[in-house]
Amino acid sequence: SCAMNIDGCNGLACLTKIEDAASEATITPLHHMFVIKDLVVDMTNFYNQYKSIESWLKRKNLLTKIICRWFYQVKEMGHICKPKVIRRKKKL
Repeated sequence: SCAMNIDGCNGLACLTKIEDAASEATITPLHHMFVIKDLVVDMTNFYNQYKSIESWLKRKNLLTKIICRWFYQVKEMGHICKPKVIRRKKKL
């Protein structure tokens, strides 16, 4: 994760803007995470908690799963089997 403490505020390093006028920026790992090395933190606890709350969508029943899978396959096949348009160069 690119979450870090940048100048005293927690944020994503990939999205946080640092002012041009600043001559220095202090970047540290998040205070509540275990540091493996430098700015690399151990994400094991985060992923275990994320898995435990099951924050993803779940299908209600087997029939819904089957129908959704079928529609997905039809959509994919349609995408693969689209006719290709070949444009020929004009002769001068």
